[in-house]
Amino acid sequence: CCTPLFLNAAPQHTGTSYVVLLGAFLGEANARQRQAKLKELGVKYYVEKIKSPAGDKMAVRAGPYSSRQDAEHALAKLKSAGIQDGMVAEKK
Repeated sequence: CCTPLFLNAAPQHTGTSYVVLLGAFLGEANARQRQAKLKELGVKYYVEKIKSPAGDKMAVRAGPYSSRQDAEHALAKLKSAGIQDGMVAEKK
């Protein structure tokens, strides 16, 4: 008579992606050092050049991740590896 109704407990993908902000560096050497650590840990990352009053900075980001939970998991991995200054944000 009746078909059971199953609710999907998995989070729905909203099209929003998340990144872990890992610093904006004036010195390219500092940005490269952070990138080398991420590569060593097997964390996907990318670099953006951003303009600031102090000059161009190299912003290092881990990700993007399809969910906040995945980004938080990556951040926990980074913190356990000694990178303490990360934070999760929506990718703009």
